Amino acid sequence: HLTEVIGEKAYQKVLPSINRVLAGQKVYYEMVLPYQAYSRYVAATLVPDLDQNQKIRGYYAYIKDITDQKEMEEDLRKSEELSSTVINVLSEAILIHDDQGKIISVNSSAERILGLSQADLIGKDCYDFNGTNWITIDQEGETFFPENHPAMVTIRTGKPCHNVIMGINKPEQPTTWISIDSEPLISLKSSYLYGVVVSFSDITDLINTQNQLKESELKLRKITDSIPGAVYQYNKDSQGQNKFLFMSEGIKEIYESNITAEDITNNNDLMWSMLFPEDIEDFNNSIKEAIDNYKPW
Repeated sequence: HLTEVIGEKAYQKVLPSINRVLAGQKVYYEMVLPYQAYSRYVAATLVPDLDQNQKIRGYYAYIKDITDQKEMEEDLRKSEELSSTVINVLSEAILIHDDQGKIISVNSSAERILGLSQADLIGKDCYDFNGTNWITIDQEGETFFPENHPAMVTIRTGKPCHNVIMGINKPEQPTTWISIDSEPLISLKSSYLYGVVVSFSDITDLINTQNQLKESELKLRKITDSIPGAVYQYNKDSQGQNKFLFMSEGIKEIYESNITAEDITNNNDLMWSMLFPEDIEDFNNSIKEAIDNYKPW
């Protein structure tokens, strides 16, 4: 009897399937069966066996051990759950594109930064967001074309892109600035590029601060350039390194040369090269005294 082969417990689990096949149905099941010595995950197909009068006289059974397969599937499921959990808790936005550029996965940070839901993003590509509702720009305010998006560049070239800055203009909202990186997803077996991981972060505050600093420096330069003589900012750090942080264009009048203010801030040695050696010592001593005593000189 079948119970002598597989044991009473396993027999009781498969008995409903046996009853169905003996009633004339073709039956398929997957389940864990507690055999007499061990338990195994099996897949079984049961087919009625008919005599010449089409009466059921038994059944045929094909049983396959799929324990290893199910264990691998479970490991994969846990791995995917772990990856999904890690990606979703990242403050950095993550989008995964397929090899055609279509978005197939998105984390919550991407939804928050872009102001779009998964339903808005899944199945779309960079071209779908460049229209009347969205206008993408570069740092110069020019159009940032979809084909220049890091995801599309990586798909074309198979190479990563890093620190690409893009602005997103949405109706009646201030510009959102993001810094984008992309990495290819490549099969280790065939070196086939099957997708792209895109990560980006919101750098709007940083860009706005940089723009404010540029505006402030422009105002300062307009003021100082109208003052006769040179106006500069000189810094000496705790390691004793000296640097001109700012120099007005009046330096050209004093030096009577083609050296510009930018030349000096880029290469401080130009300043000293125009001075008499004995004056350099006095100059440095005066600065040192002012710094040590916190007094003007």
